[in-house]
Amino acid sequence: GSAIRHKAVYRDSSLWMAHSIASGTGGAYSAVRYVRLNPFTHTNLEDEALGVEGAWHFYPSLMVDAQENVVITYTRSSTTEYPGAYVTGHRFDDAPGLAPSVLLKAGQAHYEAVGGGRNRWGDYMGAALDPSGKLVAAGGLDKTIRIWSLEETGGKLVQSLIAHEDAILRLAWSPDGKLLV
Repeated sequence: GSAIRHKAVYRDSSLWMAHSIASGTGGAYSAVRYVRLNPFTHTNLEDEALGVEGAWHFYPSLMVDAQENVVITYTRSSTTEYPGAYVTGHRFDDAPGLAPSVLLKAGQAHYEAVGGGRNRWGDYMGAALDPSGKLVAAGGLDKTIRIWSLEETGGKLVQSLIAHEDAILRLAWSPDGKLLV
């Protein structure tokens, strides 16, 4: 989990990235580190670690839209919590830092390799912020798209779109915010 698994995003003289780092007592756990840099002035604009003692935070995926709104999805687990999907981020007009995380899907079982091949978890999660910056759509391996309102503290699940044929790895809103592709 310590490698940068997703490409950095460059937009309007900023470079955004998210990756896992060691954290907690003795570095026994992990956190998601979110960084925004200006590569031309060598300025660190934002640098935040998101994590809690006793939990592992891994496989972050970052999305930045044209208005510089940021969404980060990631997986979290602990000795008392199966791996679950979470989302955080901030709007372009927020102060630097990240909003409180919202649980998208609680973990339901322990990780188990099946079928002799790779049983992937977490490194395939997609998220997209709508053009208004008020809704985030997130999907993953469970073949479900969940749409959350960001207008309320902690977020609110607005709708679940179920019965897709495959995992939801990438999402994008149409420019008018009416369709997800």
